[in-house]
Amino acid sequence: MTKIALTFSLIIVALFLTKRNLPAQEAQDPNAPKIKTPDFGEGELESVSERMQDLLTLKWNGENIALDRSWGQQKEEKKTDKDLMDDALEKLAERGIREDAARRLAGQMQARQMRNFFGGGKTEPEATFLDIPNALGGRSSGSSGSGDRRRVSFSDSELGGTAFLADEDVKFAFEEKNGDERVFEFRDNGEGGINFTFTFDQLFVRLRQSNKGKTQLIWIDNDKANVYVGDSFSNFIESNRAIAEQLLFPLFDRLGVKMPIEKVDTRVVAAVIEKLKMQNGDDAEQLKKLIADLDSDSYETRAGASEKLAAGYDRWQLEIKKYSEDASMSTEAKVRLKEIIADSRQSELDKLIADQNLLASPAYLISIVDIVKPNEKQLLFDRLEKVTGQKHGDDLAAWKSWLKADQDKKRP
Repeated sequence: MTKIALTFSLIIVALFLTKRNLPAQEAQDPNAPKIKTPDFGEGELESVSERMQDLLTLKWNGENIALDRSWGQQKEEKKTDKDLMDDALEKLAERGIREDAARRLAGQMQARQMRNFFGGGKTEPEATFLDIPNALGGRSSGSSGSGDRRRVSFSDSELGGTAFLADEDVKFAFEEKNGDERVFEFRDNGEGGINFTFTFDQLFVRLRQSNKGKTQLIWIDNDKANVYVGDSFSNFIESNRAIAEQLLFPLFDRLGVKMPIEKVDTRVVAAVIEKLKMQNGDDAEQLKKLIADLDSDSYETRAGASEKLAAGYDRWQLEIKKYSEDASMSTEAKVRLKEIIADSRQSELDKLIADQNLLASPAYLISIVDIVKPNEKQLLFDRLEKVTGQKHGDDLAAWKSWLKADQDKKRP
């Protein structure tokens, strides 16, 4: 069977499975053994995946995902005209052009032309996209269109890539040309919709998040086909965690699609616990004790204080900054505080907790009871009673039974 015919057959099966609209609970067996990782292939896509992360970093939009469009903001400041001239000379020389001729050609370029040609003046994500093939030594590239509608591409005998940019709607497509012909596409329509597809040999993967958040994963591997769904992307992960963690996320990682921090991440759980503690204690006294603990003789105490200060950074950021500049603080304490300030993950943690309302989510609070330390469990049970009005104390089995009954009651 030709690859074209095989791909067509896989798509037909995918469409058939889509029509079946299988419920999420059928897709996950909590007692299932570890899933066998399929053959994802390997080639040029993995070679440029680190560059792709600059374009394909995801963020949370409530309980759904969206493309983080802050392209290039973490990159170095724009180069001066002299820097660009030096870059032009270097790149022209790499192409075998003599220095005198290279200098003449570079000198004939207007500043704007140089900035466009070497990426300094291209609108993002154009410059970021055209920087991807540089990981492989450079590729022929070009762009077309104008205004809010742009098409940018690069290509050679090994790998081709195309970016379609129209207002908020963006799509990136990559295709290997080395025999495996793996194809990878990612699209964010700017209205909540996400489409991700990957094909290789007899493997077909498609993830679709609708504008309203309903999420569906179609996974076809040789003669096995499955559909996994969720009412939101977050719900999709919760309902199909084994599939997400053992299949989808590893594939994302290989292709340079960077997932945002998850709410089951230990940093998020720690931040939730600290917020609950803050609500039950004296904030100022707690901060004072944590600052003092940074100079403890015990490494574990110092590290624990750092973790708790990081979890409460948004609440204490002014005080943390003040202490980090205090000459009376030890060198290690100041270094720890400055690391907390520099860690951009802190605001992401608080945004995730707020956007998904984790402190008031019975399902989430119940899900992390078995993760936290024994002396922190009571915080979760107290919070559960407060947000639900139920009185199940520290009986986790009773809480789980109540949650299941409550969710069943809310299902249409």
